[in-house]
Amino acid sequence: FKTHRAYQNTGAGIQDEALREKYMEAVEERNQVLVAARKTISESDEGIYFTRDELAGVPSNILDAMALSEDGTKLKVTFKKGHLISVMKHAISPRTRKALLTAKEQRFPENVARLERAVELRNSTARMLGFKTHAALKMEDKMAKSVESVIASLERLRTELKPLAEEEMKTLYKIKKTYINDHGTDEDPEDASRLNAWDWAFYARILEKERYSVDSLLISEYFEVNHSLKGMLGIFEELFGMVFIPTDA
Repeated sequence: FKTHRAYQNTGAGIQDEALREKYMEAVEERNQVLVAARKTISESDEGIYFTRDELAGVPSNILDAMALSEDGTKLKVTFKKGHLISVMKHAISPRTRKALLTAKEQRFPENVARLERAVELRNSTARMLGFKTHAALKMEDKMAKSVESVIASLERLRTELKPLAEEEMKTLYKIKKTYINDHGTDEDPEDASRLNAWDWAFYARILEKERYSVDSLLISEYFEVNHSLKGMLGIFEELFGMVFIPTDA
């Protein structure tokens, strides 16, 4: 299948020479669009600035590693996972969590048009190869029988999980109400009256700590980064017969 797909992706199965040329041009454009979109995301070091008071609750080792603003009064929270997850799970201020999540979701507007174009090109190139959709092309070498069977499985999964998700939302909202009663909040009344996207990680952490006695900060103390890295590389060496040698590169 993989060998067949490799030839297929070069347009080898398209008999019409003009159509094959059109296909290759579309594939080249699709690849360029996706590379540009990924490059925009991967090379970005964007973020927003908060005062230490606005970041109250975030572990000090995370704060100490953040860059300072030019005047030295604020810390730069980037959208990288290390910063994002730490702030969303630990920042006491809902306004801070909301501001960070909103900024993250609104970045890179130029990628919207790129990804829309990529979707168009994926489907058009799939049709040139004789498939109904891009999804049908991707199913060719998968264990799933068809696109329809995958959609049916996802729909069944959604139906079965929805009641569990709703119950979890109710539990987290109860925790939120209790927390607000005990500690107050700086969010608007409208936001305080519901469970928001920027609330999930924060109250899920509280749930884990209260119900399961799981404290991620205490656990993290046993996984110092260099020690953990050495252990991980040791596992790779044993499993795959690899050898990792440190360099000064």
